[in-house]
Amino acid sequence: MTKRPIYIFTHKFPEEDGEVYLNDEISAIENQGYEITYCPYNVSSQKQNVLNKGLIKARSDKIKAISYVLGDFFVAPLLLTVKRFRHNVALVSERIAAARFYASKLKENAIVYTYWFDELAITASFIKQFRPDIKWVSRAHGFDVYKEQSDDDFLFFKQNKLAWIDKLFVVSKNGFEYSKNEQPRYASKMSFSYLGTKSFGPSSIPLEDTISIVSCAFIRDIKRLDLLMDSLALIKNKKVKWHVIGDGPELELLKNKSESLPENIRCIFHGNCSKEEISDIYKLPFDCFINVSSSEGLPVSIMEAISAGIPIIATDVGGTSEIVNDHTGYLVSKEISKEELANSIMDSMGHFRGKDFRMGVQPYWNEHFNADVNFAKFYKAISE
Repeated sequence: MTKRPIYIFTHKFPEEDGEVYLNDEISAIENQGYEITYCPYNVSSQKQNVLNKGLIKARSDKIKAISYVLGDFFVAPLLLTVKRFRHNVALVSERIAAARFYASKLKENAIVYTYWFDELAITASFIKQFRPDIKWVSRAHGFDVYKEQSDDDFLFFKQNKLAWIDKLFVVSKNGFEYSKNEQPRYASKMSFSYLGTKSFGPSSIPLEDTISIVSCAFIRDIKRLDLLMDSLALIKNKKVKWHVIGDGPELELLKNKSESLPENIRCIFHGNCSKEEISDIYKLPFDCFINVSSSEGLPVSIMEAISAGIPIIATDVGGTSEIVNDHTGYLVSKEISKEELANSIMDSMGHFRGKDFRMGVQPYWNEHFNADVNFAKFYKAISE
């Protein structure tokens, strides 16, 4: 049976600075006969299998846009000031023009798959209106699930998007339950589907007395790496080696702060790394991977760490508890202090170096977050 053509809407992928986590997804299903076209919304790409949005012609659809925006006005009128209302109408008008372009290009019976449930989904909701024959599915992660992660404590256009979508796949059980409770009217349209990763590492158990930890994150306020650095500074009777993977707006501040750390604390800044480079780093012996974010969806970085057999210490936020448990590490409170975090790191070392525990970390990844398994299931589900 011929598979339906799939159009994947992203912000930049398959460009090199696009959604890099999609590489594992595409790699997992590339030999399974799917016809895939990429629709990167924020770039005009010349790559093969890319629907070039540079051909979109601007067109005014203000009446339709105003009607769409008014859906939010009746839910949260205080958020829609005159300035915000005009901004939203302009945004939706531009997305309608894009939807008309894409609707004219999609093959019959196509599947539109938006990787994010954000502005990409606005475009898809209008494609669905213009082309009822297509099927629209979307993933939803963290910022596009939890209103608490937004600046306004409100996710604009969510009800409009849910009204038109065929199926919303949330990447965590936590986010799935949250979404159903928040929008029970559309609960039947929701499901959950875990992301996955390729195998990294494998890491080994440290043999020396030095505590060796690693983090991997886009370095910004929400990741709270300054809290981790403050906690490490409290460890006095052990040498500590911290491998910091990632780039971001707070990197230079973190580097400057590291210069005042005690002599027993050493920070190694790797910057932005490719998956191959991260895999090489994870072959080093590590006691644990640490994530102290104040908010998460379902962290792919933690999946990658446990695929290498590295135990985890992480804050209990979003769907993190679906990865971090008795098999893979310890959860700590979102409100943890630097003193408590330092104690958790020290107290966990004996347990994390136990061979029986270490042998269970990677198998948990293989059972729940193996990219080849999870993405094959997802593409089968969206193609039905």
